[in-house]
Amino acid sequence: MRISPLRHTLAVLRTSIGLRQQQMADLVGCSKATIQAVELNKLKLSESLAELISAATGVSLDWLLKGDTKTPPLFGGPKCDKKRLGVVLTPELFHFYRDHVATQGIDEPENVQHIKTFLVFTFTDIAALAFNARLKSKTALFQYRINGYVAALKKEFGFAENIKRAAEQMLRDAEAGESINVNPVLAEFNGLKARFVRPGPSRRSATQSKTKRSRR
Repeated sequence: MRISPLRHTLAVLRTSIGLRQQQMADLVGCSKATIQAVELNKLKLSESLAELISAATGVSLDWLLKGDTKTPPLFGGPKCDKKRLGVVLTPELFHFYRDHVATQGIDEPENVQHIKTFLVFTFTDIAALAFNARLKSKTALFQYRINGYVAALKKEFGFAENIKRAAEQMLRDAEAGESINVNPVLAEFNGLKARFVRPGPSRRSATQSKTKRSRR
């Protein structure tokens, strides 16, 4: 594996916790090319990507954005134990964070920003791949493979009709020569919290619990 020059705090973080560039990309839902560009200072680290990295690894957002490559990565992600804030983020602490903290609540209805950010990065990756496929005159092969992957995912997860309707409006806008607006699609995720409100215990179950306690 070629050693990456430590020109950016992202490179310092990644090498400190023992991840390859592809592993870091998979962890935060972006492309390997994005990780490479940021580490080589060819692409500015956006706040949204920095927040994803902080949440995924447990690294301090302030340390990541400050850009001081001479100091080791510090622990301080959004879900970190306050008792450990500011300590050096070691590989052991990183794996502990991943196993016990980072993935908690990722599918909670309230946590929609993660999936929305992931979708934006995924769209960018697919657009970049489609561009290169066109340059190589392999657009048909690219579309065939993408359609195959999508079909397999549909079979596994199902297909949300509300998202499909919003996407169809995007397609009509594109065919009319208008700029593509992804906001209607992303807005559909804002309704997840309302759709998945967990009902509280019924009166009957509450009464049964009270009766059980009284019998004891």
